[in-house]
Amino acid sequence: MHTIIWSNGHTDRAETWQGLMDLVRADQWREYDEQTFRAEMAKRALIWNGTEIDMGAPPKRFFEELERAKLIQIERSK
Repeated sequence: MHTIIWSNGHTDRAETWQGLMDLVRADQWREYDEQTFRAEMAKRALIWNGTEIDMGAPPKRFFEELERAKLIQIERSK
């Protein structure tokens, strides 16, 4: 199970990284296809703290990029 925690404390979980991508994308106020969603998240990362992310990365790496931009925290098993 993959879990991310947003800066506001909200948690999202899914069995796969792609499933997590689909879940987060579907939970937005606007409807996005995956490419537009990735571009929007890259824009948010840039606005949030000036971090440019690789928006074309595979889903796992994409979430690691969002973590690097401090938009999320990936919960890692201990």
